[in-house]
Amino acid sequence: DLMYGSRHYLDEDTRIPIEDLVSVIPRAKVLRLKTKLPDIQSLFKKLAAPALLLEQLSLSEFDTTPSQPPQLFVASAEDVPRLRVVALDFIPFLWVDPLFSTQLTSLSLRGWKRRMPTDLTVQLGHGTMEEFVSVLEHVAPTLQSLVLENVIPLLPKTVTEPPEVASSYQFPSLRELKLVGNTNDCAHLLNHVLANEVETVNITAYG
Repeated sequence: DLMYGSRHYLDEDTRIPIEDLVSVIPRAKVLRLKTKLPDIQSLFKKLAAPALLLEQLSLSEFDTTPSQPPQLFVASAEDVPRLRVVALDFIPFLWVDPLFSTQLTSLSLRGWKRRMPTDLTVQLGHGTMEEFVSVLEHVAPTLQSLVLENVIPLLPKTVTEPPEVASSYQFPSLRELKLVGNTNDCAHLLNHVLANEVETVNITAYG
């Protein structure tokens, strides 16, 4: 579905070409899109103008096995200066994406834990641990809700306990924290987070 502004709503029964959405997004305040990953990526590749009014972005993958490599959704944080809410469900992404460089109040990234024949876990977040920590540092001052489900960067399997971290960051506005992932990975993330005002904490750890 796609919703923009305060009144215009397009549901899944309203089929319009991806090309038509390109002209809509620069005027959108809220964009919710649930479709196949290639369509989502194609849409953002074709954007020629910044989305200066966009405040909320929600992208969700229809298929259960996204095979496309991740891409940047925006070229610069200046293209989405008013963006405050980002939700990506089962969408491959890069930790260096400028989407995460805005003054977010809500960040929700949801993946899934899948056991492959090689006992690997499918990861939707791509990049280094340093890039992930950089995102935490940037969003810390304004974030009110943080949901990370099976997207926390994986520590090496040889690591039996969370390593010490070089820096922790104050999250003065954080009220909701939800984590799903490997026990050590969740603990490693929590070592970076200093939050005294959290009202809801939900952690599901395994392994």
